[in-house]
Amino acid sequence: MIQPEVTLRNILHSNMLTCSPDTPISEAASRMVNQHCSSILVEDGERIVGIWTEQDALAVNLIDPDAFCVPISRVMSSPVKSIDIDTRIGVAALRFRDEKIRHLLVLDHSGERIGIVSQTDVVIHQGLDYYLTLREVRSVYNQVFSKISSTNPAHQAIREMRQRRIDAIIVEGPDNVYGILTERDVVRLISDRNTLA
Repeated sequence: MIQPEVTLRNILHSNMLTCSPDTPISEAASRMVNQHCSSILVEDGERIVGIWTEQDALAVNLIDPDAFCVPISRVMSSPVKSIDIDTRIGVAALRFRDEKIRHLLVLDHSGERIGIVSQTDVVIHQGLDYYLTLREVRSVYNQVFSKISSTNPAHQAIREMRQRRIDAIIVEGPDNVYGILTERDVVRLISDRNTLA
């Protein structure tokens, strides 16, 4: 028996994190960290006017202490792209790829917003059959990665992540000890108002 393809309705988490346009980015980042969210929607009255994501956090100048007080409306992405709740996840995956975005606002048939879906949500729910095929590791691992020495300033690593549009960078320490810096780590730095000067 052929199973129907899963739609966004089947995987949607209805908890949307929102803030007002005048919310300082450090406060928005703090909400994202506390709720384990990769994005926050900017709501002006009844309208969603923008979105701020972990990727957007890479553009924050962490050397400047005043950067933490910048209203989110000045750094958000707008407009927010949307998708219908009954869209098949395969179609959603293509939109993420083709439009080079990671989040979509999910609307019902009347145009009411009912949740947000991330590219990660779609990848996780693509189905076990898609991932559980026997393959050699070299056929699936990402060969495009960036590495930086632990002696370099953190803001340099963040700048490289932003310029290369990557969500993580390998940090090479002494004696071949490696770590990783991710977008989520950068959001945490903003949340804690941690300057890198």
